[in-house]
Amino acid sequence: MNLNTARAKPGIATADDKEVVDFAERLRYVMELKINKLRIAMQKSNTHLESDMLMIRIQALEWAQGTIQDLILNNVTRDWPIYNDE
Repeated sequence: MNLNTARAKPGIATADDKEVVDFAERLRYVMELKINKLRIAMQKSNTHLESDMLMIRIQALEWAQGTIQDLILNNVTRDWPIYNDE
């Protein structure tokens, strides 16, 4: 289950921010591909130990995806209520 589905693109302030968000989005995509590959390997594994080790790697990648998303949302986007001038 992947809870990292939010996109950070609406409300980007500058061109530099857009580059950072685009890079993070590409990195997220590559990590998602790796997670899918590990899930297939986990289903095909012959031992519980190998399956558990693959699950740990998947969880680490999912944690990294969430951390990257949090960093982008907290530092790049400007559509949060704290940035409103009203």
